[in-house]
Amino acid sequence: SITEQLDDFLLNIRDYVNKFYIALTSKAENGKPLYFTELIKGQPLLQIIRYFLMLLFLANEGKIIIVQEENEENRDIKILLT
Repeated sequence: SITEQLDDFLLNIRDYVNKFYIALTSKAENGKPLYFTELIKGQPLLQIIRYFLMLLFLANEGKIIIVQEENEENRDIKILLT
């Protein structure tokens, strides 16, 4: 069930965050930002939630900066590696 999957994720969050950060660094090209919509494209809802939580952890650690611009054309979340 989703609850069991989420419980496992939260119990092992540090491992998941570390692997996610490595994946982000491999996707980043020459300091260009990544965008949340690119990361979640085609992912199930549970994985989207996991990605968002991991972004918050990484931002809290100062490894990334997340920015959401407030305009009508683009409400995507920009991810910058520090």
